[in-house]
Amino acid sequence: MVVDVHAHHVPPALLERVAAGEVAAEVELHRAGEAVRLLFPRSATRPFPPAMTDLEARLAHMDALGIDLQLLSFWAEAYGYDLPREASLRYHAAANEELARAAARRPDRFRWMATVPLPWGEEAAREAERAAGLGAVGVMVGTQADGRELDAPELAPFWDAAEALQLPVMIHPALGQAPRLGRYYLNNLLGNPFETTVAASALVLGGVLERHRRLRLLLVHGGGYFLLASGRLDHGWRVRAETRTVAEPPSAFLERFAYDTILYDDRLLAALAARVGSGRLLLGTDYPFDMEPPEPVAQIRRLFGPAARQVLEENARKLFRL
Repeated sequence: MVVDVHAHHVPPALLERVAAGEVAAEVELHRAGEAVRLLFPRSATRPFPPAMTDLEARLAHMDALGIDLQLLSFWAEAYGYDLPREASLRYHAAANEELARAAARRPDRFRWMATVPLPWGEEAAREAERAAGLGAVGVMVGTQADGRELDAPELAPFWDAAEALQLPVMIHPALGQAPRLGRYYLNNLLGNPFETTVAASALVLGGVLERHRRLRLLLVHGGGYFLLASGRLDHGWRVRAETRTVAEPPSAFLERFAYDTILYDDRLLAALAARVGSGRLLLGTDYPFDMEPPEPVAQIRRLFGPAARQVLEENARKLFRL
């Protein structure tokens, strides 16, 4: 079995509930011709790619690539972390209910990952527990939560719950909005991996991983630049008092994370495998975006040979308890 752990889906039923005003007044569905977007108090998604909501097209694409099972996760641009507390809770609850229903349409081909109102740790913890009861195999969260970094004290209840529930947490950035990255699509090409690197560093230096020894985390896009930054972080840990917040150097935590395979270059993926081991790598596609690597399954088989099954199937089964 080939398992894709990084693919996004927004159920059409959720959009219908938003349009009908059933979710929260602060969430709006905006239509302009064929373009459909979600609007939040201070943010908005780009227009939905048609394949984002179409399970039949998704299945055909999976068949073409040789993917047997896909974990459906929400769209990072639709986190809605700027929603008020109660509206955010209702929105994420509705999203999880519809993700569960979507996956249940083809349980032989889909599992799903929950989304939570991350800026409020208590509510995020409760929704993670509720989603686990609905069948979620993991949770996807952003690299920050409406200005709160992932080591913020307010988020501690969520990390407590994720560890207690043994729900893996996939950390996925939303598209960066830094003005100087607006050209050449650098907000995605450079900004997203940088966001992941900052988030991983905050989890390490903020002591989250030190306090939660059983917490299971997955970094997308091959971990961003975290591997490349680890030597510099270690040096800072040795010479700068600001970074002596944990007992071990940051590189000691590299193997506490799992990583998807979306690095595009065989040499870079091989370097990540050499450092953390192939047992920490899981196939990802980033469907339905054009950032999907070409022939991702074939790349793993070509690069890993007899160990390919570990990356394509066994690591996902173990991490997500499939």
